[in-house]
Amino acid sequence: MEDWKQKFALPTRFKQQKLVRWEECPPSHISTHHVDLWRGCPDYLHSPEFVTALKEVVKSGDVALHQYTKGVGHPRLVSVLAKIYSNLLKRCIDPFDNILVCMDIYGAMTNTILSHITNGDEVIIVQPSSDFYEYIVGVAGGVTKFVPLRLKENVTTPSSGDWVLEELELEKMFTSKTKLIILSSPNCHVGKVYTLKELETISRLCKMWNVVCVSDESEEFLVYQPQRFIRIASLPEMWERTITIGSFDTTFFLKGWKIAWAYGPSNLIGNLQTVHLNSIMTCPTQSQEAIALIFEKKLENLGINAVLFGDIAKSLLPKMQLMFDILSKVGLNPIQSDSGVYIITNTSNLDQSIDYSKYKDFVGWLAENVHIQAVPLQMFYKDGTCFKHFVRFCFNRKEDTLTLARDLLEKKFKLKTK
Repeated sequence: MEDWKQKFALPTRFKQQKLVRWEECPPSHISTHHVDLWRGCPDYLHSPEFVTALKEVVKSGDVALHQYTKGVGHPRLVSVLAKIYSNLLKRCIDPFDNILVCMDIYGAMTNTILSHITNGDEVIIVQPSSDFYEYIVGVAGGVTKFVPLRLKENVTTPSSGDWVLEELELEKMFTSKTKLIILSSPNCHVGKVYTLKELETISRLCKMWNVVCVSDESEEFLVYQPQRFIRIASLPEMWERTITIGSFDTTFFLKGWKIAWAYGPSNLIGNLQTVHLNSIMTCPTQSQEAIALIFEKKLENLGINAVLFGDIAKSLLPKMQLMFDILSKVGLNPIQSDSGVYIITNTSNLDQSIDYSKYKDFVGWLAENVHIQAVPLQMFYKDGTCFKHFVRFCFNRKEDTLTLARDLLEKKFKLKTK
């Protein structure tokens, strides 16, 4: 029996992490009665037009829509994506040579890493980030190096723009073995929108060391005014060395649809396509058709030069402001977000007033005593020791949910609602 177990044990390259972190969240002792502010999935249907479109596709009677479609992407979807990004980047993007439709961001990142990394190749990861990146690099035989975004010190009222890359620290990460640098732009965990100067620094180092930038831009349409989002692929000489990842799931908060895409120069995207076609092969036809239908309608109604998805960020702004006010009132020192659906708080000023003897951290105390589930930011850093006082809250919730969270917090902190 022992020989049998050994023969069929999980291969070594997969043993770094047997269980994905999010399969463990929330912890098993957290009941369904807790207010969930940890996941990015909303508790309401944000984009019902896509659900309606999917119903129409299913009922259409078109037999072809019940079969697999073109592996690199459903023709109707990649064609409309090519129009959108050709306009945004001011260059001609071919729907089949420059785009790959993938199974979510995870699929896009897996295709990217496995198609470019081999034994000993180095990958720089800008954190906070998903631990999944490191895992796939390890599976591919690569070596990960981490560079953190750090919050500026001595800022009276910080915003997410105060999370910064230290240029010298980043420069030291690059070597002749560096093949990829992975960044989330905007950074979904802290709501940071990179400045032109920061992107130019990354660009300069990529060109100096002949490195490809993998830019996860899944929250590209969740940026709040007056912030300006810049695609790193639009910078001089960066199209040739950038793989950009976009996401339907994240943009429209339909996480279960699992549709994302990667775009870039044909030589790089061709590598992704090879891995994809020989593993996943193709993504669901019906969901791609439904997405394409709505995108086409938006282009038709608004025009190619319109801000196609600008209404999404506008709809989130009141929720963010409400959450900011709630957290401010109870002394949790929130940091204003410039993008995304999360707010980071600094809990260090409360440490003296909370008995942590029974709890691992503030998040554990919050779940047990206030019945609110949040996420410690240090989970998204390789070495999160310096970030133990930062907690992430999701504000993309129904107003009733946010009101309940406010009432629970104010009750615990003995404040009266006006």
